[in-house]
Amino acid sequence: MIYKLIAVVSKDGFIARYSGDLPVNWTSREEQDFFKKDIKDCIWSVMGRVTHELSYNENKKRIIFSGSVQKYKYINKNHIYFNPRAISFDEIISLIKPVPKICILGGTKIYDYFITNNLLSDLVITVEPIVFGKGLPLFSKINWNKFPKFFIENGFKLKSLVKQINNKGTKYYYLSKI
Repeated sequence: MIYKLIAVVSKDGFIARYSGDLPVNWTSREEQDFFKKDIKDCIWSVMGRVTHELSYNENKKRIIFSGSVQKYKYINKNHIYFNPRAISFDEIISLIKPVPKICILGGTKIYDYFITNNLLSDLVITVEPIVFGKGLPLFSKINWNKFPKFFIENGFKLKSLVKQINNKGTKYYYLSKI
């Protein structure tokens, strides 16, 4: 199974200026087009409750991290709330198999969970040429100044050359686990 993390960040490594800050308000049209292409092949997505609520879509298949359920709970046929402190992610995956690829869509705690548990296969990170100065980081335990070097030193390789996707300087990185 492929676990594909997809995120857009500011130049200083933040996924949002504050909780509830929608990326559509600060990302480029080109980034939004790439995002749509990147998630196209993912039947299921994983996200936190806030991300889910900000982009609610009853027709999208989602695993939603939430401490409000004992283990897991189907909210409807497409949404599963999952408590990572009570049940393993493998047990959740066994409920939805077979699935070749799952997209990891945020936020910070969800990204941290997947990197800490060594579950990531691919990283797709778009860097917008803006600086927030503060906000919600992509990862809480990884120094953004070490991107992409940290991942390359920890078993990932650039799948393709870094692409500049517009004339403003937006950069698109695609890394895969070796």
